[in-house]
Amino acid sequence: MDAAAATLKRAVEYDGRARWTEAQVCYQEGAQMLLDAVKGTELLFVYLVWSRVLNQISGVDERDETKRLRLRQKAEQYVTRAEQLREQVERAKRRGEYQEQRRIEDGSVGHSYESVFGRFLDSATTTIRVLDPYIRALHQVQNLVRLCELAVRRCGRSLQTVCLLTTRCPKSPRMPDDETGKTQQDVWLATLQADLRERHGVTFDYVFSDTLHDREIQLNSGWLIKIGRGLDYFKPPSSKLSLGAFDLDLRPCRETLVDIVHVSKVRSTT
Repeated sequence: MDAAAATLKRAVEYDGRARWTEAQVCYQEGAQMLLDAVKGTELLFVYLVWSRVLNQISGVDERDETKRLRLRQKAEQYVTRAEQLREQVERAKRRGEYQEQRRIEDGSVGHSYESVFGRFLDSATTTIRVLDPYIRALHQVQNLVRLCELAVRRCGRSLQTVCLLTTRCPKSPRMPDDETGKTQQDVWLATLQADLRERHGVTFDYVFSDTLHDREIQLNSGWLIKIGRGLDYFKPPSSKLSLGAFDLDLRPCRETLVDIVHVSKVRSTT
């Protein structure tokens, strides 16, 4: 039950900071944890479980019957709050007014792609457009691979196309014995392209621009994720064997700002 309490605490925190989509997810996950834990048990035990979790959140002594009744009322509020937030977000989306912001502090952790915007990748997502002028070095291409992994996992068979608009790396070495003039950057992107097509049936197109500056991720569902530093906001791990080398939620970050908005029609850029 500690996990449910921690999740509901985050839900309340996000709710108070107007990070509604994150709050909605946490309310739903916290409620589901409780439902899974008490599945097939008596109603009284369900009530006691809620009391225990909410006691951890509010610090109220669950042995006091009056306070326990208040906790039960609070539990019902948490259950319905997720639905209220969903409806609130939907209304704002229809008006074209929905926006939320997340500041990533320098050196902070817990900001993997899944944590920051994974909740927007779902079965409604068929096309993803990535604008990032710095998909050049190997670690930057690996960041793109991580994004594609997340998209394939969360969107499933709905995902059809991933488009990348980036810039050429002037220092990328030419491939030996290749008369077409391909660079290492070309080879990396072509490798990802082939893997997405052959293993997952996803089309990956990439285009180079000489003037690109913007950094954003566009979803056909109308969500725009604008990250000040683009995908490359993680600090390098202290070693290949340190925590955070693979799990990006454990990787310290550089300071950046993330703006998430919803528009009725996503403009085409590639």
